[in-house]
Amino acid sequence: LLTIERYAHLVGGCRMGDSPEASVVDSEHRAWEVPNLFVADGSTMATQGSANPALTVMALASRLAELLVGKRVGATQV
Repeated sequence: LLTIERYAHLVGGCRMGDSPEASVVDSEHRAWEVPNLFVADGSTMATQGSANPALTVMALASRLAELLVGKRVGATQV
């Protein structure tokens, strides 16, 4: 019998925001300080909701994929 007494959905640590002073990535998942670095996982979420964040993380990844494809179609570099 497996008993899980504690669990966690780790989020935060790479906060998404509108300024480099208050966040690590911008609203398009792009790192402020590292060129061509994009982040789309639970670390970009500032807080944890009341449910498993799996669907939210999948939505973030899907959104980033669409952004990158859109940028790639219009240019040679992201």
